[in-house]
Amino acid sequence: MSTGSKPLVGRALRLHRALDAVWSAPKGWWGVRVSVNHTDTGRRFILTAFFFFAVGGLLAMLICTQLATPGSAFVGPSVYNQLFTMHGTFMMLLFLFAIPMFEGLSLYLLPKMLGARDLAFPRLSSFVGGATSSAARSCCWRCWCCWPGWRRTTAGSCTHRCRRACIRRASMQTSGRSA
Repeated sequence: MSTGSKPLVGRALRLHRALDAVWSAPKGWWGVRVSVNHTDTGRRFILTAFFFFAVGGLLAMLICTQLATPGSAFVGPSVYNQLFTMHGTFMMLLFLFAIPMFEGLSLYLLPKMLGARDLAFPRLSSFVGGATSSAARSCCWRCWCCWPGWRRTTAGSCTHRCRRACIRRASMQTSGRSA
């Protein structure tokens, strides 16, 4: 290496450090939460999917416990219907497990396979991850607040009696739209 190339190496190293400072996320949990890097966003999607996979599995175990013996009084009929519906929402309707899992895997792997720095619109991908998590939490929370009568009216035509149920339906619809 000639002596004329040392300033170029030093300049390239300074530029690399400046670029790394711009692209790096803050340290700690907050940095992982606010990062728009494809790797961190993909990990958040996958973590959310595994959490709701575990919740759906827990609901399935409760359903199987109810059905283990004839005439079981483990849970009442309305609670059983609630468990069955939420398990279907988590697993079968692909709202909270399959879509975030596939999206997380694609966000995590595609840029690495293509050799790209990041995907197009990384902030939008990060926003969708947060919207999916928020809608899923809202859906879970609203499910336990008001079960009877949630099928009586359409979303938006609420009476005072079923307002919480309509909020639950709206959060389920949001969950489907955000993914």
